[in-house]
Amino acid sequence: MVILSDEVFGQYYKKIRSERKITQDYVAKFVNRKKMTISLIESGKNDPPEGELLLGMINALGNVDDDIKSKLIVLSSKVRNTIPVDISNYFFSNLEIYNAIKRGLNMKMKNDDWKKIFSKE
Repeated sequence: MVILSDEVFGQYYKKIRSERKITQDYVAKFVNRKKMTISLIESGKNDPPEGELLLGMINALGNVDDDIKSKLIVLSSKVRNTIPVDISNYFFSNLEIYNAIKRGLNMKMKNDDWKKIFSKE
């Protein structure tokens, strides 16, 4: 499960990259960008990547577990206030999901109501 606190994409990505002893230069070559691009993303001066660049940067980290990959995708989407691509693909291929959310909104469900539906218990 992805838990977000006050983390931002660049800081989190840099932390994971550093822990794996991967250089910015390596990531830049892996995704066919300049090292400065990676530096600007990590420092927060450029928005987090999206699409192929995002996936490329994640793949440059090597074999990362699903929680790390998901967290990077969510942190990237959070800046743009968009739904992560894996969720939107699932959402748009399942009309039942849309209808269930719409019913919940029409019933004016509160956060606690949604938590009961989505909890693992």
